[in-house]
Parts: sequence; C-alpha cells; structure tokens
Amino acid sequence: MNRLLLIADDFTGALDTGIQFAGRGISTEVFADDRDFAGYQGDADVLVVNTNTRNAAAEEAYSRVRKAVRSGIEAGANCFYKKTDSALRGNIGSELQAVLDEVSIESGCNGCAIQFIPALPDMNRITRGGIHYIDGVPAAESEFARDKYSPVTKSSVREIIAEQSDACVYIHENRHVGNEYGIHVYDAETAEDLEIIAEGLEQRNAYTIMAGCSGFAGVVPELIGFSGNSSRKIEFIPGLIAVCGSTNKVTRDQIDYAGNHGFAHINMTPDQTLGQNWRSKAEADSFVQLCMEEFNTAGRLVIDTNDAQAGRTAQYADLHGLDADQIRNGISDTLGWLLREMLDRGTRATIMLTGGDTLLGFLRNIGTMQLTPVCELDTGVVLSYLNYAGVDYPVISKSGGFGRHDLIARLADNREL
Repeated sequence: MNRLLLIADDFTGALDTGIQFAGRGISTEVFADDRDFAGYQGDADVLVVNTNTRNAAAEEAYSRVRKAVRSGIEAGANCFYKKTDSALRGNIGSELQAVLDEVSIESGCNGCAIQFIPALPDMNRITRGGIHYIDGVPAAESEFARDKYSPVTKSSVREIIAEQSDACVYIHENRHVGNEYGIHVYDAETAEDLEIIAEGLEQRNAYTIMAGCSGFAGVVPELIGFSGNSSRKIEFIPGLIAVCGSTNKVTRDQIDYAGNHGFAHINMTPDQTLGQNWRSKAEADSFVQLCMEEFNTAGRLVIDTNDAQAGRTAQYADLHGLDADQIRNGISDTLGWLLREMLDRGTRATIMLTGGDTLLGFLRNIGTMQLTPVCELDTGVVLSYLNYAGVDYPVISKSGGFGRHDLIARLADNREL
C-alpha cells in the first residue's frame, strides 16, 4: 500500500493540492506548519505538509523541505509529491533539490529522478518547449513578474531550476518518461497531456518522486492506486466574509467586482494593518464594530488591504523601516486578529481567505493549525471546515492569483451564502 507525502510551500497551495485526494474520499491529513508534522503516527494515506517557504531564503527552504521529507519517510511515506506554485514563484530549484537529496539518502535510491509537471491547464498555465506560459504570455512577462514578495523573473523552467540547483534538468517536449538522475520537466498544455504523462509514468513505474501544482496532482490518485468515496454533505453558514491579503491584480479585480455587486467593502490603511499600537487604541475597537455592522447590513463583506495605485503601504514601510517580511507578516496577522475579533463578538458567517499568508495569520490568531478539506468549489478554490469555539465554520481558501473576476460574488450567489 502506498503512502504519499505532499510538500507545499504555502498553505493555500497545500489545500488546493491536498483536496485532489481528500475530495475523492482518500484519507488525507493537512499540516499547516511542518513543525507539527515530525513524529506523525496516524494512518492517513496522504500527508500534506506546508513548509511555508515560498518567501524564505533558498537555504532555509532547502533545510525545511529536507526535514519534512525525512519525517515523511519515518512515517512510512514511499511516494513523494513536491507541490510547486503554478506560476513558478518561490524556491523551485532549492526545494526540488532537497527532495531529491533526502529521498536518495534515506531510501538508498541512487540516481533518483523527479518527474516535474508544472502546468495547470484549467487556469491557462501551460509549459511548451520548456517555457512556462500564463494566460498566453511567458511567465516573466505576466502579472506574476510584479509579485511584491516572490516575483517571477524567468520563463524557462530549466533556468528557474538552475538558479538554485545543480541537478541535471531534462526537458521532455515529447512526453518521454525519464529515469536518469535529475529533474525531468514535461511540457503540458491540456488535461489530456497530464493523463498521457501519468500513463507513461505508470508504465515505467517512475512515480516515486513527482512534482507540480494541483493540476498534475489531480491525476496522481489513480496513478499510485488510491481509491475512496466522498459522501460528506456540504453545508454553509449564511453570509460571506471575504478577507483578502493578496495584492495580485486577479484578487483586486475580484474585490472591485464584489464591491459593485452587493458586497460591503472595507479597505484597511497601512496604519491599521502595520501600526505597532493600533489594536490597543479605541479606534480599533470601533473598526471591529464597523466591520460587523457592515456585514450585518449587507450580509456580504470584503475586507482588504490593497493600495496598488496609491502605494501607501510602501510609503508607510519606508517611513517606519519595515522590510518585506515585516509587511507581509504584519498584514496577515492583523487580518487574522480582525476576523477572530468578529467571531469572538458573535459574528457567524462562511469565511473566505485569499492568500496563504492570510489563511495562516487567521489560524495562528485562533490557536489552531488544523483544517479539514472537503471539496473544490472552483479551480484552486477549496472548501474546508474549521472548528473554533464550538462552531464549525466553512472556510473557503484560494491563492491570490486564482479565479475569474466575478469569483467572490459568484461563490456567494451560487452557494446561497
């Protein structure tokens, strides 16, 4: 019987890939923090671990991924999937190298090969001739080239890997399955391409170590022989609160659309999200009450921190000497605090959180790192359940760059929230 270890570099990625298994009734456990994973003694078939290394230094990412792989092997994992960002942000080469090195040492697999399929055709993110394209343009020319924390500066998958890894990189334009030591990168433009690659891996028994985003993960259950039966009833709490920490243009468009289609919209200022003493001031208490009143009136609320045009956050950070990590962590922690305050004061709603940092900030504020993924509502949009203070909350999560412009409003309308 196979046991799969899936390692992601951010939490929304862990969920949107883990749901490819949990949504089919395959026993799956998701760990929001890799530090909670060591010593695992459960019996889940799929273990999903978030190392939270998307924006870490390459050396730290390498070390944490190696430790997670080691813990997975100790827990009985014999198949490995390194989840990568579908836009190829983060420490791609370093983390693939870490998996390659640890599996080679721990399992005695000399000359191990990683089969890397980066494409996510459902989101128009494809790989052709070893070049990664997003919405028809090379990744380095896309919106993700302007990511504040982890910009994509190259479109060649080989070049991206080579920045942090010395492993041999093979580009398979003809879907050839390779077993030579190194990282084997596969072109894919359609869902059918993913299935054909999986068939080749199965025929060659070459699926011990795989990598990619949620796209290829969708064909992995059958590839490694998992089966399950999902029959859990989906239930929502009326009303939707969407908390958006992502600055991606995709998310900004979704916020604007929601604001023009029945959602109350509150935009937080840098002083509110990053101010050292703001939460202790009377205005913070009033702000929480304002958010609750807006939600109670409209039944739908978006809270965000975007200021892409005005550049207020950058100006505030320069004035107060804040670096990128302090900005990112400060915003996510404040959003998590605000949402917890609303729940503690009696607000009940279905919750939507955009961006892995935002989701983690909320979980840290309520003191839990456990979510139960249930299903995928849209490509990369995951519904999970969370128990907090005796209440089961439906939690919708997604990466900042996922979804059509009408996603937030459409989820509320279609799900009768």
